[in-house]
Amino acid sequence: MDPENRSSGLFVTAECPKCKRKYQVKKSDTLKIYRCKACGHAVPVFPNLQKPRESIHGLPLAFCLFLAILVPFKSIFEIIQINQKLKYVGITATQLYDYSLIDIILNLIILMWSLLPAFLLWKQRMGAIFISKSFLIFAFFYTLFKLFYLLTHPDILFFLSSIHIMNLILFLLTYGFWYIYLERSELIRHIYG
Repeated sequence: MDPENRSSGLFVTAECPKCKRKYQVKKSDTLKIYRCKACGHAVPVFPNLQKPRESIHGLPLAFCLFLAILVPFKSIFEIIQINQKLKYVGITATQLYDYSLIDIILNLIILMWSLLPAFLLWKQRMGAIFISKSFLIFAFFYTLFKLFYLLTHPDILFFLSSIHIMNLILFLLTYGFWYIYLERSELIRHIYG
């Protein structure tokens, strides 16, 4: 390592964390381990390559938990509830059977998809906010469609409980709230850039 300054773009600056001495290192030599000539301490070659992770707290933590725990639990609960209704009714109600099959498939998609943004948000990976917003848009419109479909088909609504409709309305509002929060939050912009 050469301590003299070089103006070429082929070099990066590395600083000894102990004695604060700066070194110019070739970009092609970044996989090597360097020692400071003054104090002998190991010198990280890319100290500012990635910003340090912020601690996730407050509403961002609540959003991660919502995606990782509450949404999959809701999807599993709905799949179990629909399967119980199908066992009770049997195959004779074809509209309920068709609705149930589509609902089970889409609930499995929501269950799997909700885990991806939760993981990306927790690890503070690039694209986490975009994937979270796209999930919230999909889940919002799916829930809205499901609510209108159930309200316009009373024969299917007859087999479902009123708690099912209240859950749909609650999650519709929750998806909308989280989308607006991701759009406007200063804390989200600070943590995820």
